[in-house]
Amino acid sequence: MYLSNITGILSFYEYIIKTLELSCISSYLYNKYLKDNRHVKYDNKQMVCADSPYFIYDNYKNPINIEFNPLNEQEESCSHLLINDSIHQYLKYLIYNLFNKLINIKNGIPTNNAHKFEKNQIDILQNPTKNTIFKFNNLFNIVSATSFSKNIIDFSIDFINSSNSAKVHFKYHLYDALCTIQNNTIFGIYLEDSEITLFKQIYENYIINIINNLFNKDIKIPENSSRYPRFYVLMMIRVILQEAFFEKYNISFTMNTPKKLSESYEILSNLNKFIKILPQISEQQQEFDRQSYKNELEIRKASEPDWLILKDHNMPTILSNQELEVANDKNMDTLTKLIETANQKYNRRVYNFLANEQVNLFIQNYNEMKNNQEWSEIFYWQSLVLNILNENGASLWFDTRIDKYCFRSKIGGNIIHENKEGISELLSRALKDRITNFLNRFNSVFFANHAIEIVLVHKLNGIQNQKLKQSERASNVIKILLFENAIPTIDDDKFDVQSPMEFSQDYNHLFYTRNRFVPTKYLLKRFNNTNLTSNNATSFDNLFTLNEDSYLLETMKDTSNCRRSSFIEDLIFYLVNEDIHSYYYVMNWLAYFFHNLQKSGTALVLIGDQEVTQNILWDKIIKEIFGLQYCITINDKECNTASYFDIAKDKLFFHIGDITDAATKFDDETLYRLVKDLLVKKSITRLNKENEQEESIIHGQMIITAKNPSPYIKRALSKCTIIRVNDMDTIIEKLGVPDELILEDKIEKDLENFTNVLQSFNRNYKFTKYAMDTKHRQEISGNKTSNINKEDIEKEIDDFIQAIKDKNIEYFEKVKEAEGGAIYERLKNAFNYEDGYFIGQDLLHYYNATHEQKFENKKQLTDKLKEKDEMFAQEVKTLKILTAEQKEKVLFPAHKTSKDTNYKELYKINGYTLAKDITIPYGAIIISSQDNIKKYKHDNIDNAIKIHEEYKESKAKKV
Repeated sequence: MYLSNITGILSFYEYIIKTLELSCISSYLYNKYLKDNRHVKYDNKQMVCADSPYFIYDNYKNPINIEFNPLNEQEESCSHLLINDSIHQYLKYLIYNLFNKLINIKNGIPTNNAHKFEKNQIDILQNPTKNTIFKFNNLFNIVSATSFSKNIIDFSIDFINSSNSAKVHFKYHLYDALCTIQNNTIFGIYLEDSEITLFKQIYENYIINIINNLFNKDIKIPENSSRYPRFYVLMMIRVILQEAFFEKYNISFTMNTPKKLSESYEILSNLNKFIKILPQISEQQQEFDRQSYKNELEIRKASEPDWLILKDHNMPTILSNQELEVANDKNMDTLTKLIETANQKYNRRVYNFLANEQVNLFIQNYNEMKNNQEWSEIFYWQSLVLNILNENGASLWFDTRIDKYCFRSKIGGNIIHENKEGISELLSRALKDRITNFLNRFNSVFFANHAIEIVLVHKLNGIQNQKLKQSERASNVIKILLFENAIPTIDDDKFDVQSPMEFSQDYNHLFYTRNRFVPTKYLLKRFNNTNLTSNNATSFDNLFTLNEDSYLLETMKDTSNCRRSSFIEDLIFYLVNEDIHSYYYVMNWLAYFFHNLQKSGTALVLIGDQEVTQNILWDKIIKEIFGLQYCITINDKECNTASYFDIAKDKLFFHIGDITDAATKFDDETLYRLVKDLLVKKSITRLNKENEQEESIIHGQMIITAKNPSPYIKRALSKCTIIRVNDMDTIIEKLGVPDELILEDKIEKDLENFTNVLQSFNRNYKFTKYAMDTKHRQEISGNKTSNINKEDIEKEIDDFIQAIKDKNIEYFEKVKEAEGGAIYERLKNAFNYEDGYFIGQDLLHYYNATHEQKFENKKQLTDKLKEKDEMFAQEVKTLKILTAEQKEKVLFPAHKTSKDTNYKELYKINGYTLAKDITIPYGAIIISSQDNIKKYKHDNIDNAIKIHEEYKESKAKKV
């Protein structure tokens, strides 16, 4: 039955398949096909449980299939038997897991989720011996050898008087055998009195009591599931057990996550609704199902007695005591020999008892299955290694051009080239922790205590020399075989930004080609077809028009439609001084490139505070989104040569900052030609060492950050959008964050959301390929003559400073016009307060109100004032430190303020303190601010920088 063809119930059937846990139902299950074809055989018939590209054919004939129909009204159904078997299998592993955990805890062995077990209950358990765990494992193997392990725990369902409720009865066969044990021997294994008590305690306290409490009441079948009472009860047994033991002890063997258990109840409570969309099962198929069910029970009944003879209390008279009491054999030197001898003797006993033809057939089938399981185990571990590599952004391949294996531990990591032996050793070191962590999830004490060794195998007949034997297990080494043909072999590479696949193979190409472009998790969204709703309602046609010189001119001035839905969007908005045209231009420029990874041919030039443009926008946003390895800053540090080819190759973003080195290879002329070629040309070519022509496509977008425009920018103005940006202090104030540390943290957390915005942004290519004609571009090009007279402004600043020092309130008469005179009143009150103060936050208002030639922002003015007079660089904020003894201390108190000055920071006109005059004690950390600690006096500046960086990192981890 092909589930993918049944509209509407595919997800439900997939849920059932996962809940039944088909991967550990039957010894007839061929593990190596599990990923593609989940199936199980009853009565030697194949039950198809999931859609598959192929079936397993019996003797190359058409397969005989029992349709998997769990919603079956008939009770004698292989589908119901399948669910019943899955519950017994779950109970088997539940017992195994609980016993192993508790014995290991009592032995003092570190165990996952040990904290889930109450200490007072653990303390009352009998102490195991050093051999208890091995005795239990042998005992468990013997008892669980029968079909589906019903000898460990069994259950029956009794529909009391109607089909509306059912009582579930559990039987504990192994526990019963422990209670009636004779001569301390069970199934040929001798147990100490303390071990018998321990096993019974575990059964009683951790299994029987819990299960009995869970099922002390009848299970009521909801009216909406009344058509399928047996299926409902069986599934409820499975779900109730799984939920209870996961919540209590964190034990779960199902492929469903515990979080989805609530969904199970909802689905099971409404089974009747599927009747209309379920496939119609013919009468012939139903009869086939019923007959297969009966035949399967007969097969099990015929094959089990010879196993169950091991439970006969007369067994000691058949076998000698010397054979039975393996654990007491004094001739065994080590525990390993003890186990090996016990296994050998046990195998001889089983062979003697399994003489009839039915059991011999079972052994034949078992050996065939075991051989298949050995291969499945090899391929399973190989898949685990390859999956771990893929999930963590690592990659492994063989390059025929250099005859080496190549390994990359993460996206953007360095590529390591090794031979066969070297790559095996490297993989073993790189993956041992990941594999061990995987094993610990399943509480596998045996595997967790072994070393991991990954071995590359060239061909099949090499396995016998490499395969893990019993002697190798005793050496505490697990060898995981990795076939060379499972690793991609390449003979070429490329840089293809339109494909997310690292390895691809053309139809007529024998080997793979490796893609050097491995997208970041953010760029992977480009290949996701998820429809995201755009938030930008403003039409670009309403914002811009194209003039005759091919520049974008601003049109609409209304900012009411500037909708933003992410923190980084807000940052960009305040970065461009809340100018809607600049904001939309930058967003469109970024979004277009994010979506297409094709350069626009225009450079974004941000003039001003590089602490924002370079340290934040470039380092924390662009490089994180597009990948560190695909972003390059053009300077002497990152570029070994000035070769345009080397700079452009495999790059998505070019960045040019201020270059201050007089001996740089990137002078203005070189930068101009580089900018021109990177923006205009589609590709760059060169001759390689073999005198062959190489071509590098230019994908990269360009961003330039500068304090002031450099000469090369003016020569390329037609391809540049010039925007003057706000300073860091203003942006932090506008965003409402306390400092840069929190700013960076918020940016990191918003990258996922911001890239969703870029993915959904209504892009306009037409506007992307043109530069915007901003007033700053006009100033640089000379189209707008500046009316600023430098000599006049110098004199005006001097007069301004003197007026403040003289507390000349008449000089600031025009300030009365600002904010209804509130700023003027605050200044007058500050002048009259004590020995005289002024308010630093209002300086821009003071100056611009009293002068025609104005400053654009506070930072420009304060920088100029600090050059003129150190009064404006005085310390005004409270300076708190954490001493070497970890005590908070106020080293410098802020000047007291009041309601008369609107509680704003006050600057002293006389008797002020400069930062350079404040000494920070050795070993102390400034906690009121982490900005520019070098401005204070330190006994050891290197140590101060070190401990402040450590403090900053620890604080970031806590945020």
